[in-house]
Amino acid sequence: MKYRNSLFPVIAIAMILWCAGMAFAAEPKVPLPRKELAELRRVIGHADAYSGQRAARLYAMRDSLRLPADMRLRWTTAYRLGEEWLTFNADSALYYSRVALKMATRTNDPALVARSRMQEVRCLTSVGLLMWAQPEFMELDTVGYDDSMMADYWKTARHFSYTASGIAGGLEPYEEEAQKWYAEADEKLLDVLPPDEPYTRYLMCERQATAGRYAQAKENLEKLLSTLQPADNLYGMTAFRLAAVYRLQGDEANYARYITLAAISDIKGAVREGWALPALAIFLYEQGDLDDAYKYLNFAFREATMSSSRIRTLDIARVVPMIDEAYRHEITASRDKMVTYFVLTAFLMILLVGLSFGLWRQIKRGRSNARRLAMITKRQESYIGNFVDLCASYSARFEAMSKTVTRKLSSGQADELLKMINSGKLGLTEQDEDLHKVIDAAFLDLYPTFVDEINTLLKPDSRMELKTPGVLTPELRICAMIRLGVDSGTRIAKILGYSVNTVYSYRNRMRQRATDPEKFTENIMKIGRADEDL
Repeated sequence: MKYRNSLFPVIAIAMILWCAGMAFAAEPKVPLPRKELAELRRVIGHADAYSGQRAARLYAMRDSLRLPADMRLRWTTAYRLGEEWLTFNADSALYYSRVALKMATRTNDPALVARSRMQEVRCLTSVGLLMWAQPEFMELDTVGYDDSMMADYWKTARHFSYTASGIAGGLEPYEEEAQKWYAEADEKLLDVLPPDEPYTRYLMCERQATAGRYAQAKENLEKLLSTLQPADNLYGMTAFRLAAVYRLQGDEANYARYITLAAISDIKGAVREGWALPALAIFLYEQGDLDDAYKYLNFAFREATMSSSRIRTLDIARVVPMIDEAYRHEITASRDKMVTYFVLTAFLMILLVGLSFGLWRQIKRGRSNARRLAMITKRQESYIGNFVDLCASYSARFEAMSKTVTRKLSSGQADELLKMINSGKLGLTEQDEDLHKVIDAAFLDLYPTFVDEINTLLKPDSRMELKTPGVLTPELRICAMIRLGVDSGTRIAKILGYSVNTVYSYRNRMRQRATDPEKFTENIMKIGRADEDL
């Protein structure tokens, strides 16, 4: 039972370590989309490959621009390059928009010139040069524009007002004025776009969400999303808008899911100015997942910097210090926790070593006790055999004595029988001597140093020695009886065959020879005590 109980501290240590580990684990406030987040981590690992594929496609298109061709065809290529570069690198988009404007001027086609100027305004806006974008946009004359050109015009107005609203964020009345301009451009754009186009459907869903018709907007956005490819820019925009609708309805779990899908779409499409990943980083920061929030925001900041979109870079830069500070604080707190955990672990390990050493000592003591028990058992068997032999000898002698007594009495030799008894010729003295030999042998086997230890209790000039090896003197035999717990003089006399006076005389003589007569009997009882403890 002692060994079994010794395992309890070990189990307790394991429980303490488990509880300490659990204390460091914090569950997020909202269930996170594990599958989508795993996919996001995967695509971020391949982000450079996606960007490389898009850049290769654009460089191939750029090379075709140098081939001799009709000026209109070359303008179309330059214009497409400006549009394609816009969400990838705004500086390159601005460059190709100006190349397209030069080519449009050479064609003397007012429509191509107007489209190129509107594209240049959009590129200037993305780059952050609103001071140059606004006057050029205000100079546009929409007289004679068809629906296609008006759609281009209102897209430009929408893009400019959206960027202006972001710059004026929190400043009234500038932000409110920019938002009104954005809403007007949005409404005008819907009037001139083909109703069945995916982009038109997206704008309709955006209007429904703005009007508070969340259920209708959510249903239509989900239908639109199912028709788009994950790498399309419109897929990312739709998922981002759908996430916003879910958040407005209080569904944070689906917000996290769709904002993650939007971020995945942006990375697959190499859209470097997307807002999904920064929004996801802020959400994870709110949930306490600072590691991923810090990684995603840094990645988004890197992408925005590479896109040359100064406005988007500034927007993300506003959030970076907040998350960076929280992340550094978390690192410090985690370091403190780890130090505490290390100290606790070290203490528990020391305790475990101590308990293991104690357990080892108990096991060692148990094995030693088992060996002693086996030795005692063997001795007991030997003593039983000796006493059986002694009893058999007594039985045989009593039988012989009984025959002798019977024969003497039958022959009328009572007087002779009495003489034999008085002279000890019936063998009683021999029987006492045999008993003493058995007692002496058994006792010295149990306490082999008994004589030496008795001598330590006696005065130096009174110490004793065995005259015959293995045979105790009467004084030592009486002391042996006392050590065995037989303290009564009468009982000792009966066992050893001595008279009571003889026992008293020997005990008194031994006490007088002791260095501490008062505690002589008590000291005898202590002889060999350590050997008896198991």
